[in-house]
Amino acid sequence: MSSKSWYKIKAQGSNAAEITLRGLVGDPDAGIDADTFLSEIDALGDVDELKVKLNSKGGSFFVAVPIQAKLKNHPAKVTVEIEGLAASAASYIATAGDVVTIPSNGWIMIHNSKGSLIQAEVSDMLRTASLMDDVNTDMVGAYSAKTGIPEERIRAMMDAETWIKGPDAVAMGFADALTDDVKIAAEFDGKTYDRTPETLIIAQEKEPKNMAEPKQEEPKAPEVSEADIQARIDAAVIEAREEGIKSERDRIQSIEAIALAGHDELIAKAKADSTITAEILALDIVAAEKKLKESAAEGLKAQAVKPVETVVEPQAQSVELASMISAVAEKTNQRKGRA
Repeated sequence: MSSKSWYKIKAQGSNAAEITLRGLVGDPDAGIDADTFLSEIDALGDVDELKVKLNSKGGSFFVAVPIQAKLKNHPAKVTVEIEGLAASAASYIATAGDVVTIPSNGWIMIHNSKGSLIQAEVSDMLRTASLMDDVNTDMVGAYSAKTGIPEERIRAMMDAETWIKGPDAVAMGFADALTDDVKIAAEFDGKTYDRTPETLIIAQEKEPKNMAEPKQEEPKAPEVSEADIQARIDAAVIEAREEGIKSERDRIQSIEAIALAGHDELIAKAKADSTITAEILALDIVAAEKKLKESAAEGLKAQAVKPVETVVEPQAQSVELASMISAVAEKTNQRKGRA
């Protein structure tokens, strides 16, 4: 196993095993995929108990999905001990636990899967968008089954990137029991996600002081007048406002660039909600097209008529979707100065 491995699996006696999962799930630098993880679980043989120690900011959902399924369907009793943080893909893995514990100061975060739709072939973009939609559906089902929360509410929580602290996680059903406070030690950058709690960022930034080092006298900061402070605040506000206006204008232009006929409601919603990017809208449209095709097939089935692929014009839709996602890629690259 690579020294950079994001997990360790070891037997504990003849009928138990412990899995330690830390760092980035499916870390590409480790060169270890989901299949390797699954084969090591199989190599344990018949065990009655599996303990999973989990402390991770997330990682690849495409790696997390088979891991969650393997643990969920394992005949052993699976206990997941969140050691501080179970964010993103790691929170999905946690749903496999028959029992899940979390520290009082621990966190769980759920959101929609993310993947790059930029700098790839159009066929790959379409495939990735469809796969991400399927993964999101799997996650909604897993979170809902674990908590008893209706799927519609889970979807809304994922859309909003929801952070849930230990006591709330137990109250909502994401975890079953609280443990004592711990030091949040997962490798974590507060900029990784959009709505990282300030308290978690501060906890990550704190470093232990070396008491053996002599105390260095800190240089005194130059005195600043109230007028200077107010001027800096005003300048920062103006800069933030101008940046916000530019960002919103670019967002609207990107959305208009991929507008697809028949999805006026989705497009209007995207324009009205500043958190919806063109990439997110593209995924929503892919999901809507998928539902339309399923509804058309069901309608034909109900009439006892063999479904005809040309009824929903898949080739035309595929061309439109391909053009739409190409527009997203081109627009994003232009904004980043790579076009």
